[in-house]
Parts: sequence; structure tokens; C-alpha cells
Amino acid sequence: MTTGKISYYDGNVYFEADGNPYAIDIIYKGKINAESMLPNGFLIQEKNNRILILRMSHAQMPELLFTYTGSFRIRKADLYTENSRINASLDTNLHYPNRLSDNWVQLNSAWGEYSDEYAYGDPSSKKRTDIVTNNIESTSGSLVSKDGTPYLGGVHFHSEGYFMTGSHHTEDSVRLYHKNKKRIVKRKVIRAKQINGGKNG
Repeated sequence: MTTGKISYYDGNVYFEADGNPYAIDIIYKGKINAESMLPNGFLIQEKNNRILILRMSHAQMPELLFTYTGSFRIRKADLYTENSRINASLDTNLHYPNRLSDNWVQLNSAWGEYSDEYAYGDPSSKKRTDIVTNNIESTSGSLVSKDGTPYLGGVHFHSEGYFMTGSHHTEDSVRLYHKNKKRIVKRKVIRAKQINGGKNG
């Protein structure tokens, strides 16, 4: 892979390249609510205005990465392969907003502090950026409810790093947790120490 480009306009973020990267690292300014358009085998995580898109399968990185509302300006985007990092070119398609509704002009003026960014849709109401990956199946039993009961079925993933029940986010969605394997290991270590201590005594 030698070239790549990230384009964003009309509330969509697009990708194109002459190869298939393992990861896309996007550093941005703004605050958005977004929905992943990635197929199975991909994951989006976000922290401190940095979006990391990971490919965990042999599937091709899709053209449409995610859709968003809010204020969003990409400062830098890097594409990673097995042995190289490529700085992607950026295209905001600044002429495209003229084709949108009059609400875009009102929104852009209302967000004066983000006048140099591309805003689309309603301003994000959340304190932090949230990118949701929908339509994931929990089949291994490694996701559990708060009381430790394994959860099987449709889930969705929030980019801050946690899963919730339901294929899409609703008011009834409940946060899920990973089985705490460390706690099991710790108990084994403590028990081994007690046994060894008893033998030595």
C-alpha cells in the first residue's frame, strides 16, 4: 500500500487506498455522535479525540467507515500495514455543504467555536464522542451482566470500550462486563501460597 485518502462530508467518513490496512488512526478536533458502518471483523475505539479503526479479519476495509452528527475536523490520519505507516491525504469536500439544507448554515453559525470545522446534523449532546458499532453477536459467554450471568445474543459496542445489550442502543440497553479472569488467577495464586506455607510449617 502506497497511498490512502480519508474524505468526510454530509455526515459520512469515507476511506480509499491502494491496499488494505490493518488499522486507521484518526486524530480529530470536535465532538460527535456516530455509528460504525464497518462489517463484522472490525472495531472502532475512541479516546481523547483519537479514533482507532482495527481490522481483525481478512475482509476489505469498506469505503464508508462511519456516519456522524456534530462537529468534526480531522487533523491527521495514518494508515498502518504489517511493516509501514502511511499518512493519508484528507478531503473535506468543502463545496458539498452548499447542496445540503439551509439548516447547515444555521448550525455552522451557531457553532462559532468550531467555525473552522465541518459540522453536520444536530450538535452532539453527549459530553464525549460516542461511536457505536451495532449488530454484534455475543456467543462465547465471555460477556456477563453485573451479577455475573453470561449474556448471549445481540450486543453493540461503544467506542469508549464497553458492550451493551441489544443489537442497537435503546433506553433498555444494559451495560455488559468481561469475565474477570484475573480474579480467578489471583485466587489460585493465594491458594498456592497457603498450601506452600502450610507444607513449610
